[in-house]
Amino acid sequence: MNVYGVRIGFSLLILLVSASGLMAHTKFKAKVTWDPPVDSSGQPVQNFDHYRLYICSQPIDREEGKVVCHGGNLIAEDVNKDRHEANIEYNLPTAEDNVYFRATTRTQDSEESKLSKQLMFTPHRFVPLANSYYMTEASNQFESNHPVEHLWDGCIENEPQCTGGSKESEKIWIEFDFKNLYLLQYARLFGDAEGTWQSWNWSLSHKLEKNDPWQSAFTNVEVQVSDWVKQELRDIPARYVRVEISGTEGTNTVQARELAIVGKRQENR
Repeated sequence: MNVYGVRIGFSLLILLVSASGLMAHTKFKAKVTWDPPVDSSGQPVQNFDHYRLYICSQPIDREEGKVVCHGGNLIAEDVNKDRHEANIEYNLPTAEDNVYFRATTRTQDSEESKLSKQLMFTPHRFVPLANSYYMTEASNQFESNHPVEHLWDGCIENEPQCTGGSKESEKIWIEFDFKNLYLLQYARLFGDAEGTWQSWNWSLSHKLEKNDPWQSAFTNVEVQVSDWVKQELRDIPARYVRVEISGTEGTNTVQARELAIVGKRQENR
């Protein structure tokens, strides 16, 4: 029900993208702030109980009295009327999606004002790229209970089923197509160990076009056992990336826990 017809103006204070364990979903985090609603005479509106923020990866609208977001996962968060800012989180389907915001005021009887003006934000400056959305090929030596997808699923200590690896090969590899040109910022790998089944070193290659030859960004960098090792890539332009992870020499076993590749979209080419 449109009881006040208020307009709530939003401004973005903090915007970042993170990936918890580098899952296929991209987690958008932001702090938003807004102006208190006023009536037609410019005076603050008092007769409401709280704000409601609507967030979605697709445009938000109201149809037949119901707030809807076609094709996206609509979430709503209530905020105390005395606050004019809130920290919000939203899991985007892919790193390329946008985030839409609208808001209302609500009474204790769940009566709502009109939706505020819709704002859209492009959340990503630095994008987590190592995930199954972009993966195109991988070596077939990955164990069935330690598949390639486990390299970015948010594994935690003492959960070996989250490890990607092989007991039949000294090396495993993964290739990605990021579908657009990115400037690569850094890559990092969490090495792991289970007896002799462990990561030893890793390499990363890149190219712009599918038929280009691979170019090496780094080769045979030593992996830290049960810890992260990070390699700066410093704006390397790439659409395609290949990562190779080698195990202990001569054992035909290799294991790693998590992989991260982070870049920013190159808009003009």
